[in-house]
Amino acid sequence: MTGTATYLSPEQARGEQTTPASDLYSLGAVAYACLTGEPPFVRDTQTSTVKAHVEEDPPMLPLTVPAPLRRLVTSLLRKDPRHRPTSAAAVAGAAERLLAAEQAAGRHRRSSRPPRPVARLRHRRIRSHACQISAF
Repeated sequence: MTGTATYLSPEQARGEQTTPASDLYSLGAVAYACLTGEPPFVRDTQTSTVKAHVEEDPPMLPLTVPAPLRRLVTSLLRKDPRHRPTSAAAVAGAAERLLAAEQAAGRHRRSSRPPRPVARLRHRRIRSHACQISAF
């Protein structure tokens, strides 16, 4: 078995042949991590992480993630590769439609600056709270 336990597809974990659908699962795991700051399955050992990919449903994405995006990421993380999107092009098309809908609704603005990593945002938020607490 090759790959990173954190992003391994269930079929790859079972030693089955990988397909483009396996890559889509891994993309879903990466997308999940980008949206939450944590991969969908984090366990004490790589073996238990791999087992979670095979046996457990991923935790629900936060409600702060728009419902259409939650549905897309969830579809990528389906255990059965036949129930995932048909291709990377299909996923890209769905993502472009989601972005267009967000822009039309005025909920998304383009920035010339790349987004800050989640870990940095959490660190600043924690530091900010610590400063507020120390002021008392």
